[in-house]
Amino acid sequence: MDKAAVFVDTSKCLAKAAACGSTGCVMCPACKEVLVVLELSGVEIDRCTSCGGIWLDSGELEQILALAEVPAGRIAEALRAGSQGSRSRRQCVRCRRRMRQVAIEGCTGLVADRCPAGHGIWFDAGELSAAVKTLSGDQADAVAGFLADLLRYDLAAGPGR
Repeated sequence: MDKAAVFVDTSKCLAKAAACGSTGCVMCPACKEVLVVLELSGVEIDRCTSCGGIWLDSGELEQILALAEVPAGRIAEALRAGSQGSRSRRQCVRCRRRMRQVAIEGCTGLVADRCPAGHGIWFDAGELSAAVKTLSGDQADAVAGFLADLLRYDLAAGPGR
C-alpha cells in the first residue's frame, strides 16, 4: 500500500460545513466539539480529538478496506444488515437528522449511529477498531495498520487506548 502523509486540514472541515449549508465547522455528534479532517491516501475521515469518535461518510469504510487490500464483504454487510434500531439522540454531521442506532451484526453489544439518509456512520471511540477486529478475522492486521497510520492510534489498544 502506497502511503501518503497524514494531513489534518481544518479548512476542509469548514468547506464540508459550508457545503451542508451550516455556518461553522462540523461538530461531533457525541460531545459537540469540532471534528478534524484526517486524510491518508486520498481517504478523508472526520475525527473528534476530544472524545475519539470517528465519522465515516458513505463509502469511506469501503475505501479504507480497499486501500488495506481487504475485501469489504463482512464488515460492509454487517453495517448494512444491522437493525434500524431506535432513534439516536445524536444528529448526522451532514444533514442534522437524528441518526439511528445500528447493532452491528456479529459484534455483540456494538452499536454505531447511522444517518437515515445514508450520509454516513458514527463510531464512538473504540467501536470501529472493535468492528474491524471482530469482522476482519485474520485480515484485521492490514486494516489496523492502515487505520493506525491514519489515526496515529494502535487498534490493538482498543477503546481504552
